[in-house]
Amino acid sequence: MESIALDSRVISETRVNEVEYCEVVYPAKFWMPRHDHPTPQVVLILSGAVEHHTGRDRLCMTENSGGYLPPGQLHSDVFLSNTRAFQIDFRGGRPSLLSETCPHRMFQRSHPAAALMTEVFREFKNPDCYTPLMLESLTNELLVSLLRQSGDEDFGDKPHWLDRVRDLLHEEFSENLRLEKIALEVGVHPAHLTKAFRRRFGLSIGDYIRQLRVARARQLLEVSDLSIGEIAAATGFADHGHFTRTFKKYTGQTPKSIKSARP
Repeated sequence: MESIALDSRVISETRVNEVEYCEVVYPAKFWMPRHDHPTPQVVLILSGAVEHHTGRDRLCMTENSGGYLPPGQLHSDVFLSNTRAFQIDFRGGRPSLLSETCPHRMFQRSHPAAALMTEVFREFKNPDCYTPLMLESLTNELLVSLLRQSGDEDFGDKPHWLDRVRDLLHEEFSENLRLEKIALEVGVHPAHLTKAFRRRFGLSIGDYIRQLRVARARQLLEVSDLSIGEIAAATGFADHGHFTRTFKKYTGQTPKSIKSARP
């Protein structure tokens, strides 16, 4: 764990009661080997992209998405680009119900937990005399959101074919994948595939593919000498304009601004 700390950098941190709030940056291409956390943790990706591995599961998190990591859950992370994250660590006994009830779970920008994490971060970055009270209140709302999610959804064993779907998307995200082709590949009806995928991963197949494309494109913008047009083509975007619109929607920045910021 000591080597991990040497490769990440804490920008700011604070503690309210037994909850720690921390903003951290990770360098592009940084690999965090398999590890776990002794206490529950909730993470929001502020910028950049990370590929999160838990056993056979492999999920891509980009800006404004995140996840809940229960204590003892082994996982590893590959940071596809320079990444900034906001982390909440529950050090006390208050979230014991969360540990017992809520499983490992990723959430996308449309989930209430993502909006609440964003609110917590804004309060964290603009403190005043009321900030401790606000952080405690918003964090309680976040806990309720996660508990309700775990209670409302069935987190039993997922269909084994969803692993194949996920792997197929990671292997061929730059190709023109069709829903019918994916469903045929795993032997299920397209409607059932759509519903099961959203239930498991929290977003549509189309959004998942777009996040993979944006994550890979950002990586290329930061480390390669390819032109923006070449990167757009290499990551499956129809043209330069489509690439720019989608990239800005998911990151809040343009491809040109990322490329211009390189040293």
